Amino acid sequence: HYSEAGDERRTLKYLTLAGDGAQASYANAEALDYYSRALELAYDDAACYDLLSKMERIYDLLGSHEERARVVAALEALAEALDAAGGPAGRSRRAEAALRRAAYERLTGNNVAAFAAVRAAVRLAREAQDLRCAGDARRVWGDLLSSQGEYEAARQQFEQAMTLARECGARQVEAASNSGLGWVLWHQGILYRTLDTSNHFEEALGLYRTCGDRQGEAGALINLGVLCVGVGDLPQARVYYERARAIYRGIGNLPGEARPLANIAWVHWGGDDYARASASLEQALAINREVGQALGEASCLTSIGETVAAQGSYALGEARCRQALRIFRERRDRRGEACALLALGLIRYQQGDYARAGVLLEESWY
Repeated sequence: HYSEAGDERRTLKYLTLAGDGAQASYANAEALDYYSRALELAYDDAACYDLLSKMERIYDLLGSHEERARVVAALEALAEALDAAGGPAGRSRRAEAALRRAAYERLTGNNVAAFAAVRAAVRLAREAQDLRCAGDARRVWGDLLSSQGEYEAARQQFEQAMTLARECGARQVEAASNSGLGWVLWHQGILYRTLDTSNHFEEALGLYRTCGDRQGEAGALINLGVLCVGVGDLPQARVYYERARAIYRGIGNLPGEARPLANIAWVHWGGDDYARASASLEQALAINREVGQALGEASCLTSIGETVAAQGSYALGEARCRQALRIFRERRDRRGEACALLALGLIRYQQGDYARAGVLLEESWY
């Protein structure tokens, strides 16, 4: 009715609210339709930016990388224009757009571009005095450092992120920083820091649930599942993974669903059920390839290599791990590279090639 009356601003408001409602219930296609229609009526750069920002989050959820890349570039251009015009939120939007760029580049494996973008985000957020964005930028920086094996530097970033998030009440940023810090503690010393790690993961889970972030909740459940595998509680690990998978399915997040599938494989592995482990990993691999998640694909290939080698197919196992190693090196993911080298070393060790195994295992200690 509003549209028929020619009141475009009221129609824009209605379409945006309808999109927000659809997004809240994870009706992703409907939300994108509403936002796209609203975008046609947007009357200034700020309105366009806000709508595209909402769309970018949905494309991230769906794993629609081409559409997401296009929207991230548009956000950057709009933020530059708003900042140049002297708008009150122009600098904050530039910081936010830089963060979206960093997250996109990290996902697609371009860590050099991701680091450049996150450094820009930290600077811009500081200039804008935007505590939430500054905290999120520190959190993303911590994630990038952690992926490179620079755990102490990552820990400092996560701690700064949590301080900033608590100061401004940004619960989602605080939750994500807790998860990142938990992983740093895990990698720095699994045996004697398990309790500290668990506390961070559980705190993240509570925060995500408090603010209604279903995607974050699923990720936190996976983290707790990994911790359970580490201490040998496979039944509880599977409970966490299945809950996470159900959430990802419920919100239409296909890329996310690959994560619990890959982790469930390790539960099967622990029960010596290699056939089911392989089946779960192949499902996860297919999803990662479908949505273009190169690092997820490489992680699955490493796990598949280990699984088939455990059944005596050493040549095939080594071939899969070398595929993974090539992807990790192309994407400059040092932690993934180390995992692939470790798997290759263990496969050589199982065959009695101790000299080559030693070289590979030593190389994996990055």
